[in-house]
Amino acid sequence: MRKHAMRLVSRRADFSAASCYCAKNWFLDVGTLGTDLARDTRARLAMVETRIAPRYRVSKPAQIEYGGDKTPCTIRDLSATGAAIELADPSAAVPAAFTLIIPDDKLKLPCRVVWRRTFKIGVTFD
Repeated sequence: MRKHAMRLVSRRADFSAASCYCAKNWFLDVGTLGTDLARDTRARLAMVETRIAPRYRVSKPAQIEYGGDKTPCTIRDLSATGAAIELADPSAAVPAAFTLIIPDDKLKLPCRVVWRRTFKIGVTFD
């Protein structure tokens, strides 16, 4: 059983969502593997890409607009359904819903925050 787990962890090939789901459930069912290897494998399998649209790494200057205020930011990854935005000032108050302005593309997109980190926020486009 450990040989199978080692082979699965060390293999760098891309897995389909179905194969990752099956492998993840196999590891969750095996309660006897309490090792760091098993925990690491479970964590890797849990990070399967499940987004509807693929995201692309970019570095686009943008602005967060709300209530007449504009906060500068940088779009770090972008898709048809959302984006990850890096804030220049982590103390900037960003509301749950705002308009994202991308001057290079002449776009104004209504957004809703779905996750927050210290310097980054993830948004979905409304």
